[in-house]
Amino acid sequence: VETIHLEDLARESDETSSPVVTDREIEHLAKSLLELHDEQLHFDLEEALAEDAAAKRLDRKAVKRLDGPIIEDSDDSSSDEDTDGSDSDTDSDSDDEEERQSSRRVKALRRALSMRNASESSMRGRRRPTTKANKIESEITSNLMSKLASHVARSEIDEGRQGSVLCFLPGLDEIKECMRLLEENTDPSLLEHIKIIPLHSSIPQSDQQKVFIPAGEGCVKVILATNI
Repeated sequence: VETIHLEDLARESDETSSPVVTDREIEHLAKSLLELHDEQLHFDLEEALAEDAAAKRLDRKAVKRLDGPIIEDSDDSSSDEDTDGSDSDTDSDSDDEEERQSSRRVKALRRALSMRNASESSMRGRRRPTTKANKIESEITSNLMSKLASHVARSEIDEGRQGSVLCFLPGLDEIKECMRLLEENTDPSLLEHIKIIPLHSSIPQSDQQKVFIPAGEGCVKVILATNI
């Protein structure tokens, strides 16, 4: 089993090593997709930091209110204080857990950005991804995967091997689009040796079972699926 990552396609992992795929168009698409992913990471981090800041402001306001004068109305005040204290402890535990969760999210996002060598300052000023940007990302993903699947299938067939090319896509829309691109753009002489199989929960069970049928001599299965 050989796994191909976006960084490999964009030639980011090791510039000195031989490229996994030499197709320049695939390399360009991979770089474009990585750039979109980097932007999304940055915006997610900005959102997490903003949520942290808002939560701290609310905490400060709550502390100020609690620091105000306490007026005891009756002799039952001691029992009320006990009850309030219990509730306060529960609320405090809940707040602490939320803060820990938020801190973990910020740390994870910062680590992801550092792994991509994308600093927070270098990404500032960029606009938040829009519906149009999400559509562009979907189109790039489908286009990249169709070209990569075709390229790998060609290599497998030329080497006299048979097996499967498993492509992970975000959702059903990308699966359908990738399937369309493969059927329309793949060289007919290659396409007749490829079995394209979509795999998704919305597809009838009988069709999903086709994934287990061997491709046959001189053929390669291209399975388009999500990672769920």
